[in-house]
Amino acid sequence: MSKLLIIHLSDLHISNEQNPILKRAEAIANSLIVEPDAHVLILFTGDIAFGGKEHEYRLASDFLSRLKIAISKTHHPSTLNLICVPGNHDCDFSQGNADVRTALLENLKNSSPVAQGVIDECSNVLKPFEAFRAEVETLAPLGTDAIWRKYHVKCDDTEIIINSVNTAWSAKMSTGVGSLFFPNEKYQKASPRNGAFRITGTHLPYHWLHQAAYRDFRRLLRQNSDLILTGHEHEGNFGTNVDSESGHTVFIEGAALYPHGGSQESGFICAELDFVTGSVHTTAFNWKQGAYQPAQGEGATMTVSLPGGHETIGLNREWDESLRDLGASIKHYAKEKIELPDLWVYPEIIFDNAGDNEQLIENTKRLLESKIDERQDTLILGDQSSGKTALLRTLFLAFYEKGLYPIFIQGKSFSNASARDIIKLVQDSIRQQYDENQAEVVISEAADRKIILLDNIDRYGFPAKYFNGAIQTLQKMQAGLLQPPIQFLTLKRL
Repeated sequence: MSKLLIIHLSDLHISNEQNPILKRAEAIANSLIVEPDAHVLILFTGDIAFGGKEHEYRLASDFLSRLKIAISKTHHPSTLNLICVPGNHDCDFSQGNADVRTALLENLKNSSPVAQGVIDECSNVLKPFEAFRAEVETLAPLGTDAIWRKYHVKCDDTEIIINSVNTAWSAKMSTGVGSLFFPNEKYQKASPRNGAFRITGTHLPYHWLHQAAYRDFRRLLRQNSDLILTGHEHEGNFGTNVDSESGHTVFIEGAALYPHGGSQESGFICAELDFVTGSVHTTAFNWKQGAYQPAQGEGATMTVSLPGGHETIGLNREWDESLRDLGASIKHYAKEKIELPDLWVYPEIIFDNAGDNEQLIENTKRLLESKIDERQDTLILGDQSSGKTALLRTLFLAFYEKGLYPIFIQGKSFSNASARDIIKLVQDSIRQQYDENQAEVVISEAADRKIILLDNIDRYGFPAKYFNGAIQTLQKMQAGLLQPPIQFLTLKRL
């Protein structure tokens, strides 16, 4: 049975023995439907304690121990694991030197990248949490990174990587929206897609990050995850996200077990991942009439597809850097090096379809969607220095992040119109732009995963009478009649 049941708990806010949730471990276990020999993961996404104090964690440890015992006795799962992620309420702000920490956090607004010493000093507020986590977690982490901790578990034949991402290390006594920092540059390849299914738990959602780091953090988390679970906001929600930056991810936003402020609402979410059917079924549970019951009404449950498992082929490092190069040195306190995608805004263009009487003005981001899905060739015309090459470079990165394999070719590289030479040009371009050890995989991929981006196509180096034949060669490759099969998008300089 290749299924994993995730019990997503969040925001318990234990302060003393009077917290009513401490008596509900068995009620949580009794509400579950666990198939025989299923694998179970309890993932707690932060705010376990209210003030990060040792006595609060002792109460939490007892609660989680009783929960694991109740699940084991009631359901007899094949495996039962527990992972805990820190939240802002898990910080004990009496730990360490408060003045030094405050000064360091204030200085983060004007410095990049974040130094490891700053992270270590600011993370001292989580020492009681770290001691608690070491006691209750059932899996040994792969390393001791304080910010991005990884775990490995196997669900029958499915390899799973669990990422525990600490967004609370820069929290303050009063944590507001847009006030947190994260060393995005350090974790770009923290959990690449390598055949394993990647589950990421973090407490604070993207928009709690400082506005200068928010977008980078969102992209970072999505690109290194297939399923993302968050807490903090006390409103349960789940669904999918598909975008050009990071492809397909599933998200679950946790309900609060015990919202602070006197609210009597209490809930959690369960997600059953079926790796055979490639689906996840998610159910919200609410405390009602002395028991946790499945929520009723629209949005109470949802079944969606899991992200696909395509292995990502790496880009050649120098080629990747050239695509991102802004062509100018711009400094910003939130990022050491500003790149083209940081500032790029997709321009509007006029879509002039043959046979149509009306011209349609749309954003060029449309090229990431319907144009490619319909496998239509696209020619973009524009004045010199109007940004066509920059658009192509940005589209290359966007298509790549979407799971496609773009191939960038300059028109002047077309020195010969023969089919043999064009095929060789395409293959050589792939070998130059992708990891040398994986380029052959790209060459052999199906046409619907590859797209050629031709820049300055009018600068070809052969007589004009052979131009149509060269385009026909590309079209045959697109149709799969020649190898390697591709799709293509062309830009021309006037």
